[in-house]
Amino acid sequence: MPEPQQKPGGSVVLRLAGDCVAAAAASVAVSPVVTAMDRAITRNAAGAQRLWPAMFEGLGQLIKQPIRNIRSTPTKWLMLVYSATYAGANAAHTLSVYLGIKPALPVLAASTIGNMSTGIAKDRAFARMYGVVAAKGMPLPSYGLFFSRDVLAMAFVFTLPPLVTPAITKAVDDYNLPLTPAQTSLATRLTTPVVSQLFSTPLHLLGLAVYNNTGGGVAAHLQTLRETYPETVTLRMLRIIPA
Repeated sequence: MPEPQQKPGGSVVLRLAGDCVAAAAASVAVSPVVTAMDRAITRNAAGAQRLWPAMFEGLGQLIKQPIRNIRSTPTKWLMLVYSATYAGANAAHTLSVYLGIKPALPVLAASTIGNMSTGIAKDRAFARMYGVVAAKGMPLPSYGLFFSRDVLAMAFVFTLPPLVTPAITKAVDDYNLPLTPAQTSLATRLTTPVVSQLFSTPLHLLGLAVYNNTGGGVAAHLQTLRETYPETVTLRMLRIIPA
C-alpha cells in the first residue's frame, strides 16, 4: 500500500530562511535612524532634553560615528525588535499561504508576540538609559500601557491594510480616482501605520510617564501627556514610515 503523499517542505524551509534573512537586513537598514528617534522621545518624555535637539544630536552622532553607532547597545535593541517583528510576520504569512489559511490573524499574532516580547524590553532599557530617575524596575501599569500600544500598532500595520484596501478600491472605482490597485494597496499600507500613531502615542507616553514619576497621580501624568504629545506624535509618525 503506497504511503500518504506529503507536502514538499524544502521550498517552505528555504522561504522561511529567506524571511529571516530579509527581516535581519531590514532591521539593520532602519534601526540606526529609529534609535535616534526613540532616544529623543524617551529623553523628552523624561524631561532630560527637548525632543528636536535630542533628535538632531542623535543623528549627528550617527553621521560622525556610524560604525560605533550601529554597534551600540541602543541600536542593537532596535535591531532585535525589528528582526523579531519582521521575521514573525514574514514566517507567519509564508506558513499561512502554505497551509491554505487566511494570513491576517496569524500575521498579527506572530508579529505582536515578536514585537511585544522585545519592544517592551527595549522600552524598559531606554527608560533606564535615558531617564532622569535612578534605574529601577518597570511598574506594572507601564507594562500594561506598552502592551496595549503594541497590540494596537500591530493591528494597524499588519491586519488593517488588507481589510481596508477592498473598501478603498471600491471608492476608487465608484469615483473614478486615478489610482491603480497596486497604488491603492501601497497607499493603504503607508497611511494606516501613520494614522495609528494618533492612538498609540498617548499609550507610549503614559507608560513612560508612569515610569518616570511612579508616585504621581493621574492628573500629573495627563499633564505630561499634554505637554509632550503634539511634537512626539509628529516624530512617531515619521518613525513609523521606515518601519
